[in-house]
Amino acid sequence: HYAIRDLAVICSSDPALVARLLGVANAAAYGMPDRVDNANLAATLLGTAGTIKVVKALADAPPVSPAARFDYPAFLLRSRFCAAAAQAIARTSGKASPVTACTTGLLHKLGLLALAWLLPEEFGKLDPQLEGPARWKSEGALLGLSHPEAGHLLARNWRLPIMIARAISTHHSPGEATKTGPVAAVVALAARMAEIGIGIAPQDGFDQCREILDMLSLGASDAHQILKDTSTMFNP
Repeated sequence: HYAIRDLAVICSSDPALVARLLGVANAAAYGMPDRVDNANLAATLLGTAGTIKVVKALADAPPVSPAARFDYPAFLLRSRFCAAAAQAIARTSGKASPVTACTTGLLHKLGLLALAWLLPEEFGKLDPQLEGPARWKSEGALLGLSHPEAGHLLARNWRLPIMIARAISTHHSPGEATKTGPVAAVVALAARMAEIGIGIAPQDGFDQCREILDMLSLGASDAHQILKDTSTMFNP
């Protein structure tokens, strides 16, 4: 027997599971459409039986085809790093809810998983080393849309809160993120930290995030400290 809090903790580190929990909990039947933004609240609304039902349904879904060449451990690391960084940024800046920021950070790469699952053959043709604009251009050419677009569409289709969907769509676009709102700005900065933290971007790679730092009233030293602290969590 699991307590709701225990279930929420178990579920809250898996992006796909969190997305499904939020999607079900945001259904009109629970009376809080577009307002459930974290696994703990979702599990509370669904109850133990409802939460376990979502977990089992996801467990029974077919896995991503090997043809996609999808690196799930790398996806999970990047998602969790972003979640931790987003939570720390939100706490330090005071501009967004740490819980919402953490959840959104965990889901920021949801579009990658969706594309790999739905279009494995085409996804498998993408160069896994591509990042940034080159990656989105390649995704658009081969798959018809980029992973931020796919993540946004999936989030809205699953009835996730609009602020989460919008943050997913702008996590690679700092300029757009600052126009979208504080949660989007926090997640875009956290996504950059995840790139730096796992070795995708250079250590001095905050130049493109100056607008976000200004919006969040953070200095470069604050960003580097949060990055350092988060990196220590994943590389002790």
